[in-house]
Amino acid sequence: MLIDLNTGADVNRAIHDKISDGELPIFTGIYAATLTPMHEDFSCNEEELARHCKDLIHRGCKGVILFGTTGEGPSFSVGERKKAIQNLIKIGIDPQKVIIAVSCCAIEDVINLTSVALDQDCAAVLIAPPFFYKKVDEAGVIGFYRRIIQEMNHPKLKI
Repeated sequence: MLIDLNTGADVNRAIHDKISDGELPIFTGIYAATLTPMHEDFSCNEEELARHCKDLIHRGCKGVILFGTTGEGPSFSVGERKKAIQNLIKIGIDPQKVIIAVSCCAIEDVINLTSVALDQDCAAVLIAPPFFYKKVDEAGVIGFYRRIIQEMNHPKLKI
């Protein structure tokens, strides 16, 4: 059971109720963690990424996950990821079939990329816990997510 550290409430019950009420989506099916094609200079090859995503969805994936560890997300700048996300949606990839991994070392970058994903109407974001420093304790991990949630000022944010 998950307990809200602020209120002591049963988080599992709250999540179940939000799913039942249609407030939170249920992700079913396969969401492929995509590779990120690159040019020789290691910049994102957006045309090939779009083709790859369309092909995965055409072959039966419910959606795609972009810029996670499989897609070498941390190797790309926030600007590169932002541009690629916007271009994918612009060329016709259904944003509700796209989940964006927004993990970064800087919390401001996580917030920036999350805002981009929400602005583009993407299905969800994935935020890895702090990964740069070793042995971050539970309070540090909770503080990391708490700060992101508190600083996110976006009407589409659902947790």
